[in-house]
Amino acid sequence: MFFALDADEFLVVNSINFLNGLKPAQVFNLERYDYVMTQENLEHDIFISMNRRFQIKSKDGDKVFFSHDKDRYLDYSISQGNHSLSSKINKDIRKNNSDIWIAHFPYRGVRHYLNKIIIGSQAMLVRNKDFLCENNPFAIHWRSEYNYIKNNSALISFEKYICRVYSVKNSSDFYELTVLDQLNLDSDIKYFNLRKNRDPLFNVIANFENLSKLFWIEKERSLVSLVILKLSTVINKIRSRKQKIYRSIYKRLH
Repeated sequence: MFFALDADEFLVVNSINFLNGLKPAQVFNLERYDYVMTQENLEHDIFISMNRRFQIKSKDGDKVFFSHDKDRYLDYSISQGNHSLSSKINKDIRKNNSDIWIAHFPYRGVRHYLNKIIIGSQAMLVRNKDFLCENNPFAIHWRSEYNYIKNNSALISFEKYICRVYSVKNSSDFYELTVLDQLNLDSDIKYFNLRKNRDPLFNVIANFENLSKLFWIEKERSLVSLVILKLSTVINKIRSRKQKIYRSIYKRLH
């Protein structure tokens, strides 16, 4: 079986009977449910702080998983976001029997929300110079959230965070849409959110520094020069490898 998961997704397997009965080259959809924050401060164990999930599936859509096809695996290609599987062969995507689904943790508090929107908006500005133009259809959601954060000087309360992220009028509506369902794992997670919890301003500065370096590299060097630089590096590695082989052969012959 092949499952394509993001870092903020966990595979929930209620029964392995479904997996045991699979045949090669079968493709299934994988339902995904978003887990949400229930308290302002994130605990070391995120599953305690995020012990509720939406009753309906994630608005970002299902994902796919499939059983291995050793004979024709090169004919398959996974789409961006792992939401679908394209193939040279016509393949029906079947619905699984809910024994397997994805627990998704997309937003982990106000700080994570600010980081995600601020950093993501910088990337959008690099991709599209008219990103902030009101009539530009490109990345409308990112622009809307970025302007909201900027207009409020990044001072977002937990209540406002809930309303913005989950598109509800108030927290009481939010609780009606979710159900208590704390995720319990069979083993410990090595990395937690708090270990990489940095201030949004730090991330902005670090990200801007990287963007500046890329900008000036492209400004000062032509595309041809960058290609030549890359090729020369590869060629030097090949030459070094050949010299090692020659020296080895010489020692053996003498």
